[in-house]
Amino acid sequence: GRRTVEVRPGQLAAALKGAKPGDLLRLAPGTYEGTFEFPSGTAESPIAVVAAEPGKAVFDGKGGARAIAASGCHDLFLEGLAVRNATWGIVLNGAARATVRRCTIEDVDYGITATASTDKQQDFFFADNVLRGRSTWPRSQGIENRRGVQISGAGHAVCYNRIRGFADGIDTFSTYPCSAIDFYRNEISECTDDGVEMHYS
Repeated sequence: GRRTVEVRPGQLAAALKGAKPGDLLRLAPGTYEGTFEFPSGTAESPIAVVAAEPGKAVFDGKGGARAIAASGCHDLFLEGLAVRNATWGIVLNGAARATVRRCTIEDVDYGITATASTDKQQDFFFADNVLRGRSTWPRSQGIENRRGVQISGAGHAVCYNRIRGFADGIDTFSTYPCSAIDFYRNEISECTDDGVEMHYS
């Protein structure tokens, strides 16, 4: 019974604004420029934003702060998207029950970020993504702030991701709560500070 909405570049903002719980927004190949605000689904009927051809629906932040802005959202699936050219690739501050799967995030300072201080921030699943940051090895700028995945909250799983080119590949963050987070089978390289930093957990 899921409704599928076919979306082309230039139509995404309107499609997101009109999305209802249970909708699947299928993005045609092309470049989706700017920052996009995402809606929420429900636990029974999440909203899914999926590339029709994996890696060919490109979110270009045009050098701005965020490419995908989903803070406060819940019950959201992002799959097969390419995200690039922003300070933050995907921002999920205060979000819940969000899945980011099989996406490519590159030319960013922060790949996936969710660092709000709230117990609503829970149950993320980040898997099979490729994250390539702007840091280079050997280190040339001292300790940088760039992070591949930086999260707090509880009940998350971050697994099977390929992460490179950040200061820290994976970070927990100093907001409360920060517990019950599983990191496993990620491949991390070319980091100018730490591969994985579990401070604040």
